[in-house]
Amino acid sequence: MCARWRWALVIAITGCGGGSMQQTPADAASVEAPLDASGDGSGDGSGASDATPDDVLTDGAPADASGGCDVTAIPTWASGASFTRTLDVRASAPAGGDGSEAKPFSTVEAGLRAAKAGDRVLIHAGTYAGGAYVDTLKGTASQPILVSGAPGEAKPVIDGGAEGLHLTDATYAIVADLEVRGQTSNALNVDDGGSYDTPAHHLVFRGLHVHDVASGNHDGLKMSGVDDAVIVDSVFERIGGQMVDMVGCHRVTVAKCTFRNGESVGVQLKGGCSDSIVTRSRFENAGPRGVNMGGSTGLTFFRPIDAKFEAARIVVSANVFVGGDTPFAYVGCDECTAAHNTIIRPLRWAARILQETVDTTRFVPCRKGRFVDNLVVVGPGISGETVNVGPNTDPASFTFANNLWFHTGNPSFTPTLPVAQSAPVYGDPELVDLAKPDAHLTTASPAIGKGLDMKSLVPGDHDGRCWKTAEAIGAFEGP
Repeated sequence: MCARWRWALVIAITGCGGGSMQQTPADAASVEAPLDASGDGSGDGSGASDATPDDVLTDGAPADASGGCDVTAIPTWASGASFTRTLDVRASAPAGGDGSEAKPFSTVEAGLRAAKAGDRVLIHAGTYAGGAYVDTLKGTASQPILVSGAPGEAKPVIDGGAEGLHLTDATYAIVADLEVRGQTSNALNVDDGGSYDTPAHHLVFRGLHVHDVASGNHDGLKMSGVDDAVIVDSVFERIGGQMVDMVGCHRVTVAKCTFRNGESVGVQLKGGCSDSIVTRSRFENAGPRGVNMGGSTGLTFFRPIDAKFEAARIVVSANVFVGGDTPFAYVGCDECTAAHNTIIRPLRWAARILQETVDTTRFVPCRKGRFVDNLVVVGPGISGETVNVGPNTDPASFTFANNLWFHTGNPSFTPTLPVAQSAPVYGDPELVDLAKPDAHLTTASPAIGKGLDMKSLVPGDHDGRCWKTAEAIGAFEGP
């Protein structure tokens, strides 16, 4: 087995020793940060880890010694980086500081604008006004920039403003351990400045707590034209728009995050997004759609501008979904996959297949999706159409295989699907605690050993454990 852990999407990987290796979504950053002790993603709601700002740049040890399936063990461009200078920011400092420990900056924007490649900006505990705009955050592969709460202190709070923090054309930067709240537009906004051929790239967002953003189309983390990014170990809650909204982003990993009590969508990837993964996260009533694989984008905002799809080759894997109208929707999505997820009591559908951007001379219909190895528990709200199919789509090209279905009020339930499914499993999945829910499998679960082999796309389960030779169905491997 290759020593280098990677997501095996459709991106080419040649060999383990010699040869070349293209960067996969997970290669965008080192993300050493533990899951909550419960292992089911419930956590304590803080989204924080015990890691210091420097820990985000170190290699982690695989949780499973046999295979390194854990996303915490990712050698990357950031591994082993060191900093030549530390800049301090304190909310209580007088204006006119120089960033030294004796004369810290008083605003987040001042600290970030002063940062050069190889710097780390430590934002000390306190409350800072929103509205910072920075277009100078440009690290390099050997000298990234770290922007972080100070180790051993409470997360600094960026409070209010139209936007909390707006980064344009950022490169090789890590933003970690911040709380952002109370914005009237987007809490965090990251973009390419409208220059589509020069995207922002190689970014890490880690240990964030983003919450209480205004109702309406106002997002938690808005990314437009961002490549090779990682969003990890963060909590997004009570957000009016999309909790994470991506337009024209490529090779992005969203991992080990919690999305709860949203008004719209948990994670959205549209406008030409491709080759990205949403994994090992928990969605608790995240909104009508947990993950939107695709969407509806104005033609001038696509990246690349001539993309023939809203999204392509998106993988949604090893997540737990609780509530919401549907866990995920394939929307103008080409060759997208939902695999090894555990879905508990969706309000309306187990999935949706839609086409919201319609132009038959340019865009392919929503097609070639896969719904495989998912464990689905439904309740009284679902009695008819299990998967919703809209017009202008190609549902016949979809694959449904090796899913477990259980209706809490109807033991004879079988799902209504757009195509025949292969190797379905029916019956009580025998979870540790369906009411809580704790979605781990007990030894009596019929999901154990019944999954289709999806290791190439989903190397590890929700806890970071490798799958057994015969995989379990759902987000968790068996005990």
